[in-house]
Amino acid sequence: MLFRKPVAALALLTSLTATTAFGVGMDADEPTQPAPALQQPAPGAVKSAFVARVRLLLTRVGVDPDSANGKAILAWAGPLINDPDWLAVFTQPHGVGKNPFDFNKLALAPAARLQVLKDIAILAPSMPANSFNGGQPSAAQYSAFLNALSPEGVSALENLLDVMVKQHDTMDPAEHYSTAELIEMESGFEQAADAAWTKRKLAVPAGKGSAINGQDVGLLADVIVGLPEPLRTRASWSFFPVAKASGQAMGSITAGVLADPYPYLAETFDDHSLPAAMRARLPADGARPLAFKRLVIEGTWVEAKHPDSPHPYRAVYLNLHDNGVVDEAFQPLVNGDGKPGTGPADFSMSYGLVTLRSQRVGYGKDLKPIAQVLDSSTVEIGSRVPAEGEQVEFPAEQPSADEVKSVRCLVGKKRPAAAVFPILRGDAVDLSCTQVAEHGADSQEKAVWLLDYGITVVTSSSDEYDSRFDIKSVSISPR
Repeated sequence: MLFRKPVAALALLTSLTATTAFGVGMDADEPTQPAPALQQPAPGAVKSAFVARVRLLLTRVGVDPDSANGKAILAWAGPLINDPDWLAVFTQPHGVGKNPFDFNKLALAPAARLQVLKDIAILAPSMPANSFNGGQPSAAQYSAFLNALSPEGVSALENLLDVMVKQHDTMDPAEHYSTAELIEMESGFEQAADAAWTKRKLAVPAGKGSAINGQDVGLLADVIVGLPEPLRTRASWSFFPVAKASGQAMGSITAGVLADPYPYLAETFDDHSLPAAMRARLPADGARPLAFKRLVIEGTWVEAKHPDSPHPYRAVYLNLHDNGVVDEAFQPLVNGDGKPGTGPADFSMSYGLVTLRSQRVGYGKDLKPIAQVLDSSTVEIGSRVPAEGEQVEFPAEQPSADEVKSVRCLVGKKRPAAAVFPILRGDAVDLSCTQVAEHGADSQEKAVWLLDYGITVVTSSSDEYDSRFDIKSVSISPR
C-alpha cells in the first residue's frame, strides 16, 4: 500500500526540506564572523537592522513585505533577534554539522515531531507539485507558494522553522523500537491511510515511481497525527532521518521482514524472551541437543479445489540453544524463482508438540498480534513423547484470530523419518490434530513429528482449502 512505495515514504521528508528554504535564506548572506553591529548594539538598532534584512529577504523571494503575508512574517521574525537560539543562527557560521536547517541531522523529541507533522499537513497541499517527486521548485514557484499561504499556513511555516532551530537535537538517544513494535505501527498506519483515502475518495498512488502530490503528503501527515498512541510516536520516529540511518524507516520494516524473515525469527522468537515462569520450565541451554542448527524444507501445498495450481513454500527451522525449542518461519515463494513472496509469513516457537508463541506477519490486516501460551505448565506437555493411541490436548496461543482455545492431537504410529524424506534420520510419529475453537472443532491437520529434530511438519489440512503439503527438498545445517 502507500508506505510500500519508497517515493511515498520520502515525500513527507522532501516537503519538509522544501519548506525550510526560507529559513536557510535567513542566514545566507551572513559573514563568517559576527557583525560589529551585533557586538556593540545600540538600543533598538539591532532589531531595526534585522527587520530591514528580513524585508530584503522577503523581496528577494518574491513576497511584498507590506502584503498580509509579508507583514505576518515580519511580525513573527522581529522578536527572534532576542532569542538566543535564533541569534546563534544569525551570527554564527554554519560549518558542516552546524546548520539547524540540515534535515538529515534533525533529531526531534516526540512532541516536536508531532508539531512538524501538523505543520506539514497544512503546508503540503500548497507546495509546488515538483516538491514531492525529486524536483526543485523554481524561485517563481516558491514565491507563489509563500504568497498563496493562508494565515494558518504562514503560522505553520513559522512553527516549522522555530521547531528546527529551537528543538533540533531534542530526541532522547535511547529512543528505540523493536522490529515487532515497528511492524505493528506500519500495519496500523496502512489501515488508517487506506481508510483516509477511501473517506476522501482519493485515488491511492499506484506502484513505485508514480507521482505523489501535496494533497497526498498532507494526508499522510494527517494520518500519523491521528494514530492512537503508542503507534503515533513510533510512526513519527520512523519518518525521520534517525530511522532511515538505522534501516528502520517507514515502508521498509514489514518489507524487510518478508524479504529476509530469519533475523526477525531469531529476534522475536528466541525462547530467552519468554516470561521467566515459562522459561524456567524449559531445559537449560545445551541440555537437549537436536540434530541441526538450521533446517530448510521446500515444497508445495496443493488445494483440493485447484489441484493443478501448486503453491511453493519454504519452511525454515532454527535451533538456537539446543534445549529442545525450535523456531519456524513458513513463507510462500514466488513461483519459479524461489524468492519470498509478498504474502504473509507465519512465525512460531515450539517445544515438542506445543506451540509456545506464534505470529502472522504481513501488510495491513494480514498482520496478527504475537500470540503466546499463557499457562506456563503447558511446557510440561512438550517434554514427553506420548504413546501410540494416546490423545493429548493442550492450550493454544492467545489471542487467536480464529478463536482457537486448544489443540487436540491423536498420536499415531512411529516410523523411520527417512520414510518422510530420505535424508532425515531417527523416527517420525504420525499425528492427527484438531484445533478446538470457541464454537466447536475447527480445522484438522495431519502431521509428522520428527523426533531427532524436534519439529512437526504438516502433511495435510482439512479446512476451507483442504490442502496437502508435498516436501520437495530438505537441507540441514549440522550442529
